[in-house]
Amino acid sequence: MTMELLAENPYLLVPIIFFARVADVSLGTFRTIVVFRGQKALASFIGFFEIIIWLLAASQVFTNLDHWYFALAYAAGFAVGNYVGISIESRFGIGNEIIRCISFNRDVLAGKLREEG
Repeated sequence: MTMELLAENPYLLVPIIFFARVADVSLGTFRTIVVFRGQKALASFIGFFEIIIWLLAASQVFTNLDHWYFALAYAAGFAVGNYVGISIESRFGIGNEIIRCISFNRDVLAGKLREEG
C-alpha cells in the first residue's frame, strides 16, 4: 500500500489502525497475565512487539488529528483488543493456580479430591 493511495483515500487506514490496536492491546493483556505468572522472558518478548505496533497505530492517529474516524478506530480497537487478549489467555491457560482450603474434616476432603483427580 503506497503513501499516495493512503493520501487519496484515508479511509483505508481505518481498518489498519483498528486491527493494529486490537493486536497491541491483545498482546498487552496477554503480557500482563504472563508477568503476573512470573515469565519475565516471554513478557519482554511480547512487550517489544506490543510497543512497535502501538507506535505505528498511535502515530497515524496523532499525525492525522483532522480525521476523527481514526480516533474512533483506535478506541474501538482498544475495546476489542481487551476482549481478544483475555480470550487468548483463557485458551492458553498458562501456569498453575494454587487453591488453599481449610477444612475441619481434611481426610474426607482429601479423599474426595483424589477421587475426582
